Amino acid sequence: MSSTVRVSNLPAQPNTVETVQQLFESFGNILQLTQHSSSSSYIDVQFQDIGDAQEAVNNMEGFELFGKYLHVSKIKENDDSNAVQHDKKPVWEQEQ
Repeated sequence: MSSTVRVSNLPAQPNTVETVQQLFESFGNILQLTQHSSSSSYIDVQFQDIGDAQEAVNNMEGFELFGKYLHVSKIKENDDSNAVQHDKKPVWEQEQ
């Protein structure tokens, strides 16, 4: 199961996504990097393995990059693969 970490407090530098990829690929297989906008100071890094994501958090939190200290944390994901679908009626209105 994959896990995603958020890397924030990034410096405003060209090629930030490539730099983050180079820094984080040593922790494991990266499935996707997502920069939420070109002016955003955070990037989400999705790792193939949960353990790799935790290693990245443990090792990169507080890492100095171009004079700024990175904040790295795991983020919750909406894993709907085992979700039970319910209709959108209140519980008291649902048929038994």
